[in-house]
Amino acid sequence: MMELGAAGAILEYFQKLPVENPSFYFFVFQFDIDDLMTNIFWADARMIEDYDHFGDVITFDTTYRTNDHERQLALFLGVNHHNQTTVFGAALILDSIRFLEHFQMVVDDRRYSETMEDFRTTNSTPEVIVKCEILKAVVTEYTPTIFCIFQDQFESSIFQVLTLKRDEGCIRVYEVGTSKGAWHTITYDSLEGNFTCSCCMFEYLGVQCAHVMKVHVHKEILCMHPKYILKRWTRDAKMGDIVDSTGNIVDVDPKALQTRRYAILMSVYGKVANIASEHDKVFKDCYSREIRMTQEVMHEIKSLGVKMPNPAPQSGASENVNEVHGQTSSTQQ
Repeated sequence: MMELGAAGAILEYFQKLPVENPSFYFFVFQFDIDDLMTNIFWADARMIEDYDHFGDVITFDTTYRTNDHERQLALFLGVNHHNQTTVFGAALILDSIRFLEHFQMVVDDRRYSETMEDFRTTNSTPEVIVKCEILKAVVTEYTPTIFCIFQDQFESSIFQVLTLKRDEGCIRVYEVGTSKGAWHTITYDSLEGNFTCSCCMFEYLGVQCAHVMKVHVHKEILCMHPKYILKRWTRDAKMGDIVDSTGNIVDVDPKALQTRRYAILMSVYGKVANIASEHDKVFKDCYSREIRMTQEVMHEIKSLGVKMPNPAPQSGASENVNEVHGQTSSTQQ
């Protein structure tokens, strides 16, 4: 059980969270028969959102110790669409307020890593090393991390040997392997488009194995069936509203939502800037439109009652545009 002073500090910490962070969702205290606090469970909106997207596999980790008193921190963990560890919730057993604040810093650090990976995913596409339709079809669907796993499996399939063991109409059974490695049995149902492999990689990881890809190549199947491209591994894994057990939509962490919007806009504007900067006329037209759009956006924000600093460009900005225009024109001459 927990000392009264520590319990009060814990209670105060959680009660102020909804005020400081509107996305904080809920917490639960457990008391013993003497009405003394023993255990605490908590999760915020972002944790609930991540659980909705990636809660197909959960690890309950009780190996953490919070301080010299050997008090436990139990974590509900999962894996996001970048194959990174994500936190679904936490339970604290007899601890003090000091560690709660440290835990939040750790969670924020993990979320920052995910945000950076989201930004990289939005602004880049992995290189397709082996030019084939199967890889081309999924390179823009999977996140870069998962695509690399998928591509490694496809490369490995090149060195696999395939043997047909049984043919029963729409059901065919193959054995696939190498002379130095293990052999696996693949059952292919051409009517339903189903594949099963004795290696169970898809059941374990959610990405098709080299053995199944070998059958794809052998049968000249040019794309993976959509049911084998799990949404949890795709770039759109976190699209859609999150609904809790009561049917209410869960509010996403405002900071995380803002970061995602920023990443999307930067991706769009980055592509425009890259193209427009190559041509003088297109550059000047694009710049003028951007100024007008910025003014329209600021007007809309002002109408919503949000106070924002005036982002209007300084006089030097226009001069810089003219200088760029002059340099470009002289170069073209």
